[in-house]
Amino acid sequence: MSKKKVNYIITKDQIVVYRAGKPVVVPNTNTAYNLVKAALRNNDWSALAAALDKATHIKKYTQGKVEVQHGHVMYNGQELHSTLVDRILKCMEEDFDAEPLILFLSNLMQNPSASSVRELYDFLEAGKFPITEDGCFLAWKKVRDNYKDCHTGTFDNSVGAVLEMERNSVDDNRDKTCSYGFHIASFDYAKSFQTGKMLVVKINPKDVVSVPSDHNNEKCRVCKYKVVDEVNEGRDVLQDSPINTKYSSPVNKHNYHNVRDSYGRFVQSN
Repeated sequence: MSKKKVNYIITKDQIVVYRAGKPVVVPNTNTAYNLVKAALRNNDWSALAAALDKATHIKKYTQGKVEVQHGHVMYNGQELHSTLVDRILKCMEEDFDAEPLILFLSNLMQNPSASSVRELYDFLEAGKFPITEDGCFLAWKKVRDNYKDCHTGTFDNSVGAVLEMERNSVDDNRDKTCSYGFHIASFDYAKSFQTGKMLVVKINPKDVVSVPSDHNNEKCRVCKYKVVDEVNEGRDVLQDSPINTKYSSPVNKHNYHNVRDSYGRFVQSN
């Protein structure tokens, strides 16, 4: 290993490393803390660079909007408290990849509805909606055999279609369970809706308008979604759906199916 000089200081709760003329602060709550400390101890500068990249990757992937500081999740400098925040911190603590959840948070915070920001992640956990690597989520929708929507028969839901309406054209009153707007649902709810085609749709959390208060958190109204696939409703979606190979990265050496659950983790088959 080289004898390259690195300026740093280790305190009781953080390490500060000067890199490229700037201080990089790594608190002891950051999952990269022990990696940074070990790299400094061993004078391993390539390992140090990798550890610092890990320590700062959250800020990079969200254009500086989301940071984890001393065990707190911050968005644009404001501390956040929610189930989603707890999941991000837990993933980081257990050294799981929290990036999909972090990107999901960044997208969610662009949603102008306070109730959607507050309620959406709990809705996803309740309905078991997978989160994609770019911070969106997958849901299901039942349509007619000709791919037109069940209610009006006018919206084409062919695979690849992007459907969008003005946000103020979607009912944002969560106490109105059946109202105007695009509806998406959990697999179980969509399956039981009526006969027709079962579709997989992708939604950016910023486009969720309201989560109706009944139906056990299994459907919501959105102003935009993309149809990404058609599935056989009789399948076990976590094992056989095209979702597994198209919308998440493979981890074949661990025999995981390539879909994340609502914790942002890969789902393992038996």
